[in-house]
Amino acid sequence: MSKKLFVIVLALLFLCCKDDGITPPTNPLQLTVEDVSCVEATLKISLAGGQASRTVTVKRNDSVVTTITLTTVDTLVTDVNLQPKNTYTYTANAGSWKTSVQITTLDTTSHTIHWQAPDTLGVYGLIRDVWVFSRDNAWAVGEIILPDSTGKPDMSNPYNAAHWDGNKWEIKKITVNFHGNIITPPLNGIFAFSQTDIWLSSGVPVHGNGDVWTQYHLYDMGVLSSNDGSINKLWGINSSDLFFVGNKGTIVHYFNGTWTKMESHTTVDLQDIWGIDNEHVWATGTNIGDGHSVVLQYNGKQWTTIYDNTNKPPNEKFGFRSVWTDRIDKIFLVGDAYSSMINLNTNKLQLLNNNLQKWVATRIRATNRRDIFQVGNAGETIHFNGLNWHLYPELFNAASARFFTIFPTNDFIFIGGYSYTGLNGIPIVIRGYR
Repeated sequence: MSKKLFVIVLALLFLCCKDDGITPPTNPLQLTVEDVSCVEATLKISLAGGQASRTVTVKRNDSVVTTITLTTVDTLVTDVNLQPKNTYTYTANAGSWKTSVQITTLDTTSHTIHWQAPDTLGVYGLIRDVWVFSRDNAWAVGEIILPDSTGKPDMSNPYNAAHWDGNKWEIKKITVNFHGNIITPPLNGIFAFSQTDIWLSSGVPVHGNGDVWTQYHLYDMGVLSSNDGSINKLWGINSSDLFFVGNKGTIVHYFNGTWTKMESHTTVDLQDIWGIDNEHVWATGTNIGDGHSVVLQYNGKQWTTIYDNTNKPPNEKFGFRSVWTDRIDKIFLVGDAYSSMINLNTNKLQLLNNNLQKWVATRIRATNRRDIFQVGNAGETIHFNGLNWHLYPELFNAASARFFTIFPTNDFIFIGGYSYTGLNGIPIVIRGYR
């Protein structure tokens, strides 16, 4: 009898413990951190296990941030106006379900930069782009004319690059073979993967190791036609996967040895390009003549227009010239308006709180979102440290300076452009040390 009872008890225990494959979560409400900056935190709220929509209240410490009804699997909530380098606890409540997560906002970067007097690289010309490997190894490219024996610009002997070794500049000629002739073309852009793997734009792509250079004349190669514009700037993932943008909406992709012209759906002159990977790339530009401006996005398959100032109301009609980002959900833009951001989740354009800009900005670059620089006309140079914007008055010169490019690193910064002498522009580079 006792044995039968023991067997029945074991059988019941087995049936009770049997896994039927369905184990609902004890708490299907999930709260995770998507992004944290100096003053913002983005959280993702999820309901696991196919739960029906629920009303969720999100609190920061004891303050209610928002109350929303979840209608999708994942919902993003962004909390703003936080303080840098502070720790906050976020709690999500939905009835009996509760979950929390802790974040610490990032610290700001310093506005303090020790700017050096401009380095004059010639008596005529301009610097269009720069690239920094280190404070002892950097390049500047553009048009550089040195003086002849009388001190006048020697226009018959052009240079197009300069290399900085930490102590001095070496003015250089980057020469290419064009129809059997060795030429020194003006240079528009530079993008490098190593000291011996450098790409340039001379209106067409140029690739070299620092000493020997090869020009890819896309018109002669049949990639571009006379209806297409010349190449301005470039960006790439590696030396086998690069994008080139230029005038008349021209975009060319180089992938594993093959050159392909891409459809941009615009004729606007494209002046800058930046990306995260080969499925998240952005380009922008503004026509000098009619002010038509676009922002384009590449998703790995095609280019689409995410901003076009045609028929925009005056408060949204901007002319963008440069783009930068370190995230796939937002991009930063500068041009003839205040610094702007496009939220790619909502496709909404937002003006950033930069009331310092008075002149056209030509380039935006950064080491991260709390260390953003923009430069432009009149030598206007502005820095965002994650909390506020700062103008460097020591670089400002409305009468003579114009900056076209900036390359910041964690300890060293290069600015390139020209200074107007009253007769002509002279190529300059300004070095900044942190």
